[in-house]
Amino acid sequence: MGARHFRILLCAAALVPLSAIRLAAQDPAAPAAGQAVPGQAPAAVAPAPPPGPPPLTPAQLEDKRRLAGQARAASAQPLTTESATSRMDLWKMVLIIDPDDKEAELEYNRALGDLQTARAQEATQKQQQDAEAKTQAQQAADRREKLNLAERALYARDLNSAEQIVTGVLSQSPDDPRASSMAAAIRQAQDARRFTRRMLIAAGALGVFGAGILVLLRRLGGKPGAEKPGATGPKAIVKVIDGVGRGRLAPVEKEVFRIGAADGERPDEKNDLVISDSAALVSRYHCTILRKGRDYFLLDSSLNGTRLNDQPLQRGEHQPLDDGDEIVLAGASRLKFLHT
Repeated sequence: MGARHFRILLCAAALVPLSAIRLAAQDPAAPAAGQAVPGQAPAAVAPAPPPGPPPLTPAQLEDKRRLAGQARAASAQPLTTESATSRMDLWKMVLIIDPDDKEAELEYNRALGDLQTARAQEATQKQQQDAEAKTQAQQAADRREKLNLAERALYARDLNSAEQIVTGVLSQSPDDPRASSMAAAIRQAQDARRFTRRMLIAAGALGVFGAGILVLLRRLGGKPGAEKPGATGPKAIVKVIDGVGRGRLAPVEKEVFRIGAADGERPDEKNDLVISDSAALVSRYHCTILRKGRDYFLLDSSLNGTRLNDQPLQRGEHQPLDDGDEIVLAGASRLKFLHT
């Protein structure tokens, strides 16, 4: 065999594997790409990623920025249910625009917690206010009861008991007008009592001459505790315009000006304006006009009632008086208060 035939045999041997590969590739029984081979587990196929949210439009971005700015500004306000609710609403609108905004989610939850805290605080404050109002109402009722006791003691001439009660009330409520008026009435009664005692001592020491001096002093000195009118005349006048005592005028020259039916011999038992009706509707000490500085007040202490400008007063109640006000005593007498 020559060299030429030997080379041809070698080339034929080398081409056999390549032909086999091409035949295998053209074999219709061979599995296609991605097709499971019998006896072999199929390969896992990765799921397609979900589509993401659409990007925000410029208008949505602007709304989100504006709402977030308002919510941050609201955080600087004092904590109340209103401010916490406003923050929640603002951050909720931000989340509607951008559900993935982490800051909005965090701040919304924080505002929700603040709302619960604010509601608890306001409920506690409401309870405290209600308790304080109840305490004040109870204290006012206690003061009225004590002053009623003091008034009864004053009319019974138990001045020491009346003074102790009124002093205790004024120590707790220095501005109580009823207590102030009663304190002035007690001082007036004490002054009258001391004056009477001094006169009796003088009368006992001097005998007949002392009795004459007593009468002279009473005529010259007037009623104890009475104030002398100034050169310009009285500052206030009470005029009886209808009913019992019609036409009478009485200047209000004292800090405590008493009106009623009592007309006793002793100065502390006599009213400054005596109005006595046959039906005994007007009480012995029916009402009082109090002067505090330049202001005047009407205090009712009657049994059958006092009306100021046709409005009934409760017993122990005081109301301010103005020029031209009308006072009705138990429907028996109508007065007019004139402040000059």
